[in-house]
Formats: sequence, C-alpha cells, structure tokens
Amino acid sequence: MRHYPKYLVKADDEFDSINFPQLVQDLNQINEASVNVPQTLKAEILISFTKIHSLKHEWINANPMFAELVTTGELPIGNIASLFEASSKNSYFQQQFERFLQQRINS
Repeated sequence: MRHYPKYLVKADDEFDSINFPQLVQDLNQINEASVNVPQTLKAEILISFTKIHSLKHEWINANPMFAELVTTGELPIGNIASLFEASSKNSYFQQQFERFLQQRINS
C-alpha cells in the first residue's frame, strides 16, 4: 500500500498558519487540554516528538505530565507530525513552523 502525504510543501514554500486552519484548531485543543500542565519545555517536547518522534530523557523528567499527554495520543498531534513530514526538505518552512508552534504553545 502506498503512503500519500497529507500535505504538499514545495521547496520554496513559506509557512503561513492561515493555510492550515485545522492545525490552528489542534493547537487550541492542545493548549486547552494542557492548561493545568507546567509550561516547562512544552514547545520543545511537542516539536521534538512530532518532528523526530523522540524526546530527550531530561525533557521527560522536567515535564512528565506534558510528555505523557504528547506520547500517549491524548492530544491531536497528527497534523503537526504530518506537516513536519511533508516539509522535511524545506528547512526554512520548518524553521518558520517551529517558531509558530513555540509562540502558540508558550502563549
């Protein structure tokens, strides 16, 4: 069975959240679901897990509640992971996307 990407990101594309309304909804849900979770390394945990499917041990220790939410499937992170996968050959897009995630998660 063939795997088709959910998103198509070209080499010269730039990230703009207006093009990804479902992603913005997912981030709102993530923020709502984790409102009572410490802010410590939340963006780093979310980005690392959705981008490379891995977390640093010290990040898990620093914020075990959020690490558990992210890794157990309790949060809607599929669109974030799909967009990272689709943009794997466009580092500028990924940098912009990561900055956006950091701002939204840390606000």
